[in-house]
Amino acid sequence: TVPAGETNLMHNHAKEEQIYIVLSGSGEIQVGEERAPVEPGDVIFLPANVPHGFFNTGEKPAVILNIGASVA
Repeated sequence: TVPAGETNLMHNHAKEEQIYIVLSGSGEIQVGEERAPVEPGDVIFLPANVPHGFFNTGEKPAVILNIGASVA
């Protein structure tokens, strides 16, 4: 859960791919240099070793399901 107006900050995972599924709330996702709005039902693939972050630009908490898998 990302509270309204908060972020999980830009970060990366050297050996882990992730998928974010937005369950509720809204905001913006940044993957590398690209930034886009997201809403419930959106699915975002986050490749390993690529900076990414979620920014809750809405007025309600955003709930995100995060699925990660290690890569060799």
